[in-house]
Amino acid sequence: MRAQLDKILASADFTASPQLARFLRFVVEETLAGRDAALKAYTIGVQVFNRAESFDPQTDSIVRVEGSRLRRKLNQYYLSEGRDEPLRIDLPKGSYVPRFERGSGERTTDKRASQGFDGDSRRRTRGWRRYALASAALIVVGVGLFLGWRFTAQSPTAPVTESQGPVDMSVTMPNGPSIAVLPFKNLSGDKNQDYFGVGLAEQIIANLTRFRNLFVIAADTTVKYAAGSSDPEDIGAKLGVHYVLEGSIQRQPNEIRVTAALINVETGRVIWSDDFDRQLNIDNVLELQDDITEKIVIAIAPSYGAIYRHTLDYIRGRETDSLFAYDCVLQAMAYSVRSGSKPLPEIIDCLEKSVETDPHYSKAWAFLSIIYLHEYLVGYNPEIYSFDPQQRGFDAALRAIDEDPQNALGYSALASAYFFRQNLDLFRWYGAKAINLNPNDVAILANFGAKTAMAGEWDLGVQIIRKAMALNPSHPDWYFLPIALYYYAKGEYRLADAEIMKIRPKKDLLYLMFTAMIAGQRGNKEVAKNAVTAIETFDPDYVKKVRETMHRRNFRGPVVKHVIEGLRKAGLDIPEP
Repeated sequence: MRAQLDKILASADFTASPQLARFLRFVVEETLAGRDAALKAYTIGVQVFNRAESFDPQTDSIVRVEGSRLRRKLNQYYLSEGRDEPLRIDLPKGSYVPRFERGSGERTTDKRASQGFDGDSRRRTRGWRRYALASAALIVVGVGLFLGWRFTAQSPTAPVTESQGPVDMSVTMPNGPSIAVLPFKNLSGDKNQDYFGVGLAEQIIANLTRFRNLFVIAADTTVKYAAGSSDPEDIGAKLGVHYVLEGSIQRQPNEIRVTAALINVETGRVIWSDDFDRQLNIDNVLELQDDITEKIVIAIAPSYGAIYRHTLDYIRGRETDSLFAYDCVLQAMAYSVRSGSKPLPEIIDCLEKSVETDPHYSKAWAFLSIIYLHEYLVGYNPEIYSFDPQQRGFDAALRAIDEDPQNALGYSALASAYFFRQNLDLFRWYGAKAINLNPNDVAILANFGAKTAMAGEWDLGVQIIRKAMALNPSHPDWYFLPIALYYYAKGEYRLADAEIMKIRPKKDLLYLMFTAMIAGQRGNKEVAKNAVTAIETFDPDYVKKVRETMHRRNFRGPVVKHVIEGLRKAGLDIPEP
């Protein structure tokens, strides 16, 4: 290990920074000598930076500042000169005890040196622990933390059997440092451009969730904290996170300025910030997003070199050079997360034009598939389209993963397409593939969990839905629907009713259907009557469509009979098939 230390200190980065070289040599030598427990800010300030014995780390931040610089220097070394080193020295955030790793990631220090949040950092992790405990309470008590499903990792065209290789479907919570990304504040003066700042934040969140050891607060929770509306430290404390990323956007017709800052919630210090001034044209529309993403990855990745090298290309993915196409995707993202700010036909039209503009834009194809399939499911605009939205959704999903085989959202869309085709084996395979590519994407988890539950795999589906809820405390109301159906199918109508009561009343056929059938089973005549009246007002022909509605959602035979029984008790005159 000392030979490895000498190689690092002989590199260009460290020969130009003798103070950082002295810092690194001191903490490594002290750890190798077994004195790592004494590696605190005070000791380093006195021994390395020649501070007096009266040195107070709370008022003099030199050790924290230089520690951050040392971590960056190590990161730069392992991204350049030390890229292929068999041994690695890392300085985890929140600790001054170095961690030694082999090229395979095997750690060679003792247990204390490998934990990454040691000593002084215990205070910082309390907020995370409280948040994790609260989130864990949402997980079903008594259900194992590792799912029993095993899916083939081979070609999905072959039959799916339990004897084939497993796909990791763990629902354990991320257990590392945590971050909340706030919507970037729109300083352009045009409220119609607010979605750009929200969309940029959501893109950053989506990239960060691919790191299994990083806890990223979901967009549905952070979107209510418009950047600048509250102190980032207060927001971070409320959410129980270690870091908050905030920023602003000034967008003009041909140029844009993005300012971003990463804040340590405990100290309130800005630990990284940058400004990005760009001309808006087809050559560099996503350059600012790439810059921000790269810097955040470097700043927060728990194991710098390995995660960065193996995931950065995947994070950047296949994007687009078309500003129009990018804007369409952001609008579709806003629609899918928040039930849409524009009518569905407008979103479809925008996405169709975007893939005409850039036919290789995988993300646009994925969102187009999702929107097509949603139109198939709800059937709100049958008079507008002369095509089959289910087939269009299937074709768009295939195109999405053809353009980018690492697009988790594309696989999630294809899983949905197979679900609506009643092919549950391929639904499960592609759903598992999507989760493996992006294990903490709340939208992907919720989509897979809900459809799994509605297809009759109750325990698995509800467990995945509960994980999505834990990851996103401000999740959409519809997350409660599959759990309500779960209790309804078990005949536990009081618990089903409790789930429905968590949803804000709205004119949505599925919500009204669930409300009516549960009230019918419980004998709540007033609630049942009101729900039936709302259903008949919304769609006078609904009683003729209810079986088709359940068929499209893959309700299984016994559940179909059970639902119709409840609806008839509520007062709907549903004919026999």
